Amino acid sequence: NITVIYYGLSPRFTRFGQLQRAHTRRSFGFPDSDTHLVLITGAAFYKNQLTSLDVFERLQRMCKRPVKLVRLGRPYAEWNQAVSKSGLKDHVIELEFLPSDRMPDLYNSVDCLLFPSWYEGFGWPPLEAMACGTPVATSNVASLPEVVGDAGFMLAPDDVEGLSRAVRRLVEDVNVRETF
Repeated sequence: NITVIYYGLSPRFTRFGQLQRAHTRRSFGFPDSDTHLVLITGAAFYKNQLTSLDVFERLQRMCKRPVKLVRLGRPYAEWNQAVSKSGLKDHVIELEFLPSDRMPDLYNSVDCLLFPSWYEGFGWPPLEAMACGTPVATSNVASLPEVVGDAGFMLAPDDVEGLSRAVRRLVEDVNVRETF
């Protein structure tokens, strides 16, 4: 017999109450809750951040309230050029580094995680975000279907339109957000 024993997750990854969420959001200097915050993470090519930027461009036109993209990861030339070319530089909040003990704060400060990765060995960011009560729109490849299951939106990593609709639903529809 074989028994699969899944990775554990630190108990720090938990959902904060509304007041604590507002406090941690302010501690990062993020806009108030009238602005939607969409988080992307990583800097490796397989994290598919250029697709995330395309999704974000569509969200600017689709959403009723302002939307900012929060990017955690080292800067790299291709990303910097794409952001400059898009004209959305003022709508992107860059966090180059964050200590691991602050990650629960970050997940609790944003409205959703966008994670259209081409490949993942495991998929820690979606798991951590979901543990913090942050809804997830991710790709349906590699290990991500097993990690996310039916607890988030999963689409093809190059489905810009589908990912845009999913993120819009997560940030604008409380009922959808609460189901995940």
